Amino acid sequence: MAEPLIKLRELQKTYHNRLVLDIPDFSFEPGLVYALVGPNGSGKSTLLRLLAGVIRPSAGNISHSLTNARDIAYLPQKPYAFNFSVLRNITMALPSLMSKTAKEERALHILKEVGIDKLRAAKGNRLSGARRSGFLWRGS
Repeated sequence: MAEPLIKLRELQKTYHNRLVLDIPDFSFEPGLVYALVGPNGSGKSTLLRLLAGVIRPSAGNISHSLTNARDIAYLPQKPYAFNFSVLRNITMALPSLMSKTAKEERALHILKEVGIDKLRAAKGNRLSGARRSGFLWRGS
């Protein structure tokens, strides 16, 4: 049996002392397709944000055998940009474990990849919805 791509152990997330996600043990196996379904408030987005490294678990851990941890990305349902530069908006979305320099290098690469590197100093919340989607969809 192949090693799991992603393994969740005793994973929990709480917000303001309220448990919103509790996964005792789960593995994502290679070669399979997974669908994440459930009612509003069941923790789907929280799990995706945890997997992408956007937020940290309150307890437990997530381990993976991926060659590149950036193979996981999270796209919010509604793109949101803060009143900062496009570059800073992207660096804020990258995993907190990355150094500031690594975040800026990755963000510049992303901007070039989606063809808006000339907008790096523009205010993120002033861009059109399509432009915002363009720089927020690609967190890898």
